[in-house]
Amino acid sequence: MKWLLLIPSLAFAITIPEEPKYTGEPERVRQQFLDLFESSKKVNAPDGKKEARARIESALDWETVSLNCLGKKEWAKAGGKNRLEFQNTLKEVILRTAYGRLDKFWEGATPRFEKIEIKGSDGHIACRFYFPTEVFSIDYYVLKKGDRWLIYDLAYEDIRYSVNIHDQLEAFLKEKKMSDLLEKLRKRRDELAKG
Repeated sequence: MKWLLLIPSLAFAITIPEEPKYTGEPERVRQQFLDLFESSKKVNAPDGKKEARARIESALDWETVSLNCLGKKEWAKAGGKNRLEFQNTLKEVILRTAYGRLDKFWEGATPRFEKIEIKGSDGHIACRFYFPTEVFSIDYYVLKKGDRWLIYDLAYEDIRYSVNIHDQLEAFLKEKKMSDLLEKLRKRRDELAKG
């Protein structure tokens, strides 16, 4: 498949490559992600929105996401009640932000899995997304829990989500307390709920 891109007085085509052939567990992971991608297209659809959102929510390991974003030191200091509130509120902020964009993201997108590496219960999935005017990559980092692979981090063009969030939270917590961070997250969640 090719798309013709027009740049002033210059035309060129983006070729969407074939994927490598996967078998065994990598193919199972690929199918799980394809199902997840299909669900993400329906997060704002009048029919099926509830089911699609439930699939997206259950595809992530929220405790590991929260631990990576907050950092081991702050996670240990936070204590059980604050950890749980941080995890739940961060989850709501992430999901509300994602739901506002996910269905539109797929307009014109074709995903291609470039690499699926499985080492024990840890996995790395490198995926490129081809659009009519651009190409970019998202890497997914997954852990196997039971018979499912759960996402615990992702990288957009090699920038890890958890590292980016952790750096922001670390800077915030150098000057303020955990209670201030929780209040800020609650406010952001409430803003997203209204908007």
